[in-house]
Amino acid sequence: MLTNGKKIFAFVLIFCLAFCFLTPASAAGEIFVDNASLDVWENGWPEYWNFDSDGAMIEQMQGEDGSSCAKITLTDPGYAFLSQEIQLESEKVYMISCRIKTENVSAAYPAANINIWGQPQAEDGFLADTQGDWQEMRLCVKTNVDDFQTYTIRFGLGNEDSDATGTVYIDSIRVEEMDEDPADLPIHTLVGSLAQAGGLDDGSDGEGSGDEETSRYHHSREDITYNDVGEMLFAITAFIAVYLLITSVWKEKMAHFLQNKWAVLLIFAAAVGLRLVIAYREPGHITDMNCFASWAKQLTKTGLGGFYSSGIFADYPPGYMYILYPIGLLGNALGWQLGTAEYSLLVRIPAILCDAVLAYVVYRIGKKRMAPGSSMLISLLVLFSPALIATSSSWGQIDSVFILAAVGSLYLLQKDKKVYAAMLLMVTFMIKPQALIIAPVFAIVYLADIFTKGRTKRALWDTLLSFVGMAGVYLLLAVPMMPEGSSFLYVFERMAETMGQYAYGSVNAFNLMALFGGNFANMENGFLFGTYGSFGAAFIALAILAAAVLYFKKRDKGNIFLLSAFVVISVFVLGHEMHERYILPGIVFLLIAAMQKDSRKLTFLGMLLSILAFLNIQIVLLYGADAIDTLVVIILSAMTVVAYGFFVWLCVRHMAFAPEEFLRISAVPEPMPGLKERKRRSAKERLESFPLEEKGRRMNKRDAWVLSLITGIYAVFAFTNLGSLVIPARTQPVTAQGDSAYIFELSESQDIYQWKYYAGYCEGNMQIFISEDGEEYTPLLDGNVKHEYGDMFKWHFNDFGGRAKFIRIEVTQGDIELREVAFTDSENNLLPIAGAWAVRDGVQEEAPYLYDEQDQVPTITSALTDMYFDEVYHARTAYEYMEGLYPYEITHPPLGKSIITIGIQIFGFNPFGWRFMGALFGVLQLPVFYIFAKRLFKKTKWAAIGTVLFAADFMHFDLTRIATIDSYSIFFILLMYLFMYEYSQHNFNREKLWKTFIPLGLCGISFALGAATKWLCIYAGLGLCVLFFYTVYQRYQEYKYARENGMEEIAANYKKKLTLTILFCVLVFIIIPVIVYVASYAPYFNNTEREFGLLDVWKNQEYMLNYHGNLKTDTPHPYSSRVFTWPLNVHPVFFFMAEGEMNGLSGLIWCIGNPLVWWGGLLGVLYLIGMRKNRGQKLKGLPFIAIAALSQYLPWTLISREVFIYHYFATLPFLILALVYALRRISGTYKHGKQCVYAYVALCVAAFFLFYPIMTGVLVSRSYNLFLQWLPNWPVV
Repeated sequence: MLTNGKKIFAFVLIFCLAFCFLTPASAAGEIFVDNASLDVWENGWPEYWNFDSDGAMIEQMQGEDGSSCAKITLTDPGYAFLSQEIQLESEKVYMISCRIKTENVSAAYPAANINIWGQPQAEDGFLADTQGDWQEMRLCVKTNVDDFQTYTIRFGLGNEDSDATGTVYIDSIRVEEMDEDPADLPIHTLVGSLAQAGGLDDGSDGEGSGDEETSRYHHSREDITYNDVGEMLFAITAFIAVYLLITSVWKEKMAHFLQNKWAVLLIFAAAVGLRLVIAYREPGHITDMNCFASWAKQLTKTGLGGFYSSGIFADYPPGYMYILYPIGLLGNALGWQLGTAEYSLLVRIPAILCDAVLAYVVYRIGKKRMAPGSSMLISLLVLFSPALIATSSSWGQIDSVFILAAVGSLYLLQKDKKVYAAMLLMVTFMIKPQALIIAPVFAIVYLADIFTKGRTKRALWDTLLSFVGMAGVYLLLAVPMMPEGSSFLYVFERMAETMGQYAYGSVNAFNLMALFGGNFANMENGFLFGTYGSFGAAFIALAILAAAVLYFKKRDKGNIFLLSAFVVISVFVLGHEMHERYILPGIVFLLIAAMQKDSRKLTFLGMLLSILAFLNIQIVLLYGADAIDTLVVIILSAMTVVAYGFFVWLCVRHMAFAPEEFLRISAVPEPMPGLKERKRRSAKERLESFPLEEKGRRMNKRDAWVLSLITGIYAVFAFTNLGSLVIPARTQPVTAQGDSAYIFELSESQDIYQWKYYAGYCEGNMQIFISEDGEEYTPLLDGNVKHEYGDMFKWHFNDFGGRAKFIRIEVTQGDIELREVAFTDSENNLLPIAGAWAVRDGVQEEAPYLYDEQDQVPTITSALTDMYFDEVYHARTAYEYMEGLYPYEITHPPLGKSIITIGIQIFGFNPFGWRFMGALFGVLQLPVFYIFAKRLFKKTKWAAIGTVLFAADFMHFDLTRIATIDSYSIFFILLMYLFMYEYSQHNFNREKLWKTFIPLGLCGISFALGAATKWLCIYAGLGLCVLFFYTVYQRYQEYKYARENGMEEIAANYKKKLTLTILFCVLVFIIIPVIVYVASYAPYFNNTEREFGLLDVWKNQEYMLNYHGNLKTDTPHPYSSRVFTWPLNVHPVFFFMAEGEMNGLSGLIWCIGNPLVWWGGLLGVLYLIGMRKNRGQKLKGLPFIAIAALSQYLPWTLISREVFIYHYFATLPFLILALVYALRRISGTYKHGKQCVYAYVALCVAAFFLFYPIMTGVLVSRSYNLFLQWLPNWPVV
């Protein structure tokens, strides 16, 4: 037995050791230059330094004294500088210096140099190589008499006027005030005072990697994009959905579903696949990815033993190098090079796999305390944690690797296997020193056992063996990599050097220190009545002491994971020098504790902290320290601190006071009928309940009246202001051949302010000449007026700015079809035209048709008369079909454009004509939707509500009133799923087979028409395939039941009916669609410009596949958006803007969703996922809708081309149907549910009227448009 004194000594010793691990030494000394040692790096270059270059690479390397330095490499001639703004005093002499080493430099000007921006006389440098030696480079300057002395010092290669190539290493930058003038250096007097300007920026847009893709992680505060914010919000929403799913009424079914190993395997494969896709597409954190990749490469060159002595900068201990070594070997074997997306993905694979293994380990630990399916549910919060996904995939960090080892270590400690636990703890430390954060947990548990009566002797023996085991692990991992002659504690010494690099109150951790201004504030700065460092150390000590008190209260090893979560999260929230990712282990420990305690509140808290950690990590990753808005830091830090307060309360209750039963998650009832038995029961129910003549399923007179009313009202709005029936008449074009021009004579010489023209089907260049006598012409403009393919069939307003009586418009290239021309004065009055002539190849003829429709000349351009957005492709192609021309737009199948020609044949080639069929199909979508909704909900009320919401959506209105093919494709998709749903309600086991063929055949025909319109409908076919084969699977289960229970007729006919059904599907889903698809190419076959045959049909498919698979541009389209932002409606597409004499008015058309419908739909889906009780309401058909929606949405996530929010249109009808499910449940569940539903629908309709101007281009005041800008990224002009 130990005496009390010895026990106290042991307690103090272990406690102090643990505390020392958590308080690294701080940096000291104030100098003129921030981060002058270049030891602290963030976002790919040294913190507080800007990197200005035209193509250089910058890397963090080991410097002269063993710390880090900057390596700048210019492969191609150019320049590159590290720069920083400094403040100097007036009339002083300063020495600016650095240590430098150069390799292979080449330049006429001193390649490596120091200079001051804007001070060409103040520069110095080296022309030749330093032969591998470090040398000092110095520049002596004298400030002037100005009071304001701010300068930008620069260190690098070349300059803007003289290119250089080669490599320079920069270290130990100093700026010193000189007491006396140096005798060996010239002194350069600084002229004036110049702040940082010119080519230098705030450091957030540097080109450190030389890779354009990395610019995604170099934003400034002003560059925060809708895509970034939208994806973060989507990730959070998806994670909340996972949490709701495992705590809702679906929990029981999910738990049993997850007992199927194939289901679990599929989910884990999907999670890993998601991470791999993200890792391949995202460049990762520049500094970390460069380090890991270069370490892997270096290990293949030097082996383990020569790695640390090779001179490469490496601030990680040996543990992870054992993982990177085979990664590097594999990269070499595959021939992948540094800097490629493939190599970047390869380096991230260990962390990605550890994410999945970690989730599985969490499941196995939880399985000890709860049902397997239930523990698997909680493990999904680890598997799909956005914080872990962002860390391992987007960032490329390895936190999950050491967390996995830490979890194993703590689990062994919980099982009282202390020696093995301590050895694994050492492995964890050798992977990442951050593992020391859980050392106090070991100290507390060891001490508790030492102070427990009857366990002291064994506890002391375990302690001794633990130290021996840890030493053994240390030697095993460290010795093979120690440089020759290094000390036994080499790894600890090396880690101690790196741990002092971040002497700040907070290092991008949104915690208590950041809340009070400590983010990247020197930890010696004042905070309250002390410093950030002193308060951080005190808070850490108090947190560990509190943890010891809580644990000693019960000394229950069942609390070890909760205790560990308490320590890690407390240190993160309260401590100093914390990085953004240091909370991650605590979150994982917390979720394990939630399972072991069966606590809903702890599970919720784990979800909440995961979201806050994700926001912290992703914001830092995207924007870096300098670009994060202070308000964002304050808000997220405050939320973290509040969540921490709730967490402390729960820890106290669980570990000290609360009985366990007060905090339990509702347990999953066990047992539940097995899957086999449930299938049998379902088959029996379907056979016995058929035919399904459910009340209210069929349409009735009331439905007809309601549907007619909704459709009629919508049709009025759809066809009103659709487009003009009159545009300038067609004329014969003038071709650039010989003397070709249009000539206009005004009634008298006039000052012409503007000329306007409406052009037909043409493309070319024009040059404008003016004359007073019609003989001598002078050019009005130096260049040509370009009329491009996107300029046809619309009015153009061009500034003129000259005086003339005669105007000659020469066609210099292509052909121009001017249909109407007008000239105006400065007050926008039309100038009388006395005559006009067309000159074709030198032959001049009168052309009164060029000015005979002056009443049509507008003062403001309008969508009523002009082609806009993609009409220039689709409506133009319809025109070409009618004219027998080979079509311009060949990136979509032809049927949609052929449908457009029907409206043109009826109303003529004018805006109303080319838009009519799209609007008509938009109107017809409503009856299809209504019938579908009636089949699902069996109530007129809910079918009507769903249809009204669909009609009130802006995107439905926008995309069906423009001459593109989306209206037709969505119409056919709705028909496909309506008929497939009808087929799923039929049953060939209990009725005539031909009756089931009717909806199945109609579905196939709809699919054929859709596929010939747009490939989007083929994506829909994937969902149809899933639904069809699920229905066939149900028939098979019924067949098995019938065979086992003597239902001979069903059993005897099943195989024959199944065979005929499959053959029928081959006919209607393969043969007929192929025939329809090829037949849709009739306009191609009938064109008069080139031969076109069946082989050309196949070549066109190859072209379309290549086009859509590689639709990328050097400059992203300003209105493109990422797939995961679409449900949030954050970035609409800009369709049209009126131009002309606006007088404070604005005419716009956006392609945008009704925000109340879209956001309400998203909330409705979350509500359905998270509902706690079914309350007797059937959700039949909801899985069908979910599959339909996902089949339209998920394929876009796999496409790398630029995409736009209007691609979400196909998902929208099914989102609204899901919303109606939610509204129906709300109506029947809550006291004022009905009133809330009616109010919501009324608000959606009101929003339609509110936003009507921006859906139609109606002129309104600019202030009205500003009022409609509910989100910053919604376009307002």
